[in-house]
Amino acid sequence: MARFSYQQELKTTADASTCQAAALAALQQADARIESTNSPIRARMGSQLRLRLFGAYFAPRSSYPVAVSAEIRDQGGERPVAVEVAEACGFGPLLGAEGRYRSYCQSLLQRLVQELSSRLPAAGAAASESGTTP
Repeated sequence: MARFSYQQELKTTADASTCQAAALAALQQADARIESTNSPIRARMGSQLRLRLFGAYFAPRSSYPVAVSAEIRDQGGERPVAVEVAEACGFGPLLGAEGRYRSYCQSLLQRLVQELSSRLPAAGAAASESGTTP
């Protein structure tokens, strides 16, 4: 389970296949490693090994391991697309770098949502944060 995650939902009138294609394209644009193309679409970014070798404080933000998912639901005339970015560091503390890690996850979510909304017609967004830090 992730210590923290950030979610944002877009509502669009596009059909499910268009939403799926847009989500996959947004993830590919962000250089994510796509693990599942079915809903929910799942992808990973960053490297746990690189983070462990350099340490969370010295590693570049692009190497922070994150899990990304995009779920497409059908609700009558509109289709919500929920995007979630969660830390995927695994075990161990994030001494001195939790703030950087959180801001990276938030900025990554904003980039993905912006890319996704540019590919979908009439996309409006709502954001939320979940998860706890021990």
